[in-house]
Amino acid sequence: MWLFYGVGGVFGLWIFTKFVHPTDEGNFISRMLVENENKRQTELERNSRHTALVEQAARDKSLFYDSPGSKTVPLKYQEYVSPI
Repeated sequence: MWLFYGVGGVFGLWIFTKFVHPTDEGNFISRMLVENENKRQTELERNSRHTALVEQAARDKSLFYDSPGSKTVPLKYQEYVSPI
């Protein structure tokens, strides 16, 4: 059953691409590939900026971890802590 759907789908795509008339920019599939390439370039730029920001945040966080800490713990409600 799935074989017939697969063959019919491939045949339908072949007919669809034959009836799509090419323009100055190319046929429908070529235009879609160019559009996806533009989106891919945008995603690559966005990913590189995000990577740079995460690396900077990791460097800043390591500064806090390497610095000497406070010997006291700040408490929000000091009256609830009873000395033992």
